[in-house]
Amino acid sequence: MIIIIISSKSLPDDYNTIYDKDDTQWMYFTGCHPSLHQQQALEMSLEYKTTELTVDGKDYEDTLEMEGLLAKGETMKPFLTSRNYEAYMANRYIVLPLQVAHIEQAKLHPENIQTKIKDNKSDWILVEYTLDLKFTDENGKEFKSIPLSGDITFLQDQGEWRIQDDTYNRDAFADIINSSL
Repeated sequence: MIIIIISSKSLPDDYNTIYDKDDTQWMYFTGCHPSLHQQQALEMSLEYKTTELTVDGKDYEDTLEMEGLLAKGETMKPFLTSRNYEAYMANRYIVLPLQVAHIEQAKLHPENIQTKIKDNKSDWILVEYTLDLKFTDENGKEFKSIPLSGDITFLQDQGEWRIQDDTYNRDAFADIINSSL
């Protein structure tokens, strides 16, 4: 939150004002403009979700092999805390978009990504997001869209803001994967 304070004895009475002991009138505006750290978190959220959920549809099998997964993991590493990166790879969250793209024989890309600061403390930032995950065929024709929403928690890691957690509604992914079994 940004607070701007202007001192004046002749401001209109309809401003938010406080008075100090010598009768100086202080006008203040409050607004929800993101701080630099918050802005960085919002921008990183957008880049992270775009990187995570974009699957160009080529060589599904190669991407799902260990070498391909490790390469995809390297693209995700700059966004994540070291602890979250290890969990991300161990829990195979990296596989979900790739597996869904493979099952649907689709290219995936997120659109209409909306982010906002949900909460903020000195050592963490919580970003809320919504997006539409678009499924397109090899000719670029959309045939499915899944709304996703979630929360991303940022922490300081080695002097930089990194993602510690991304909790979102993965049920649509699970439904696609389970229906293919």
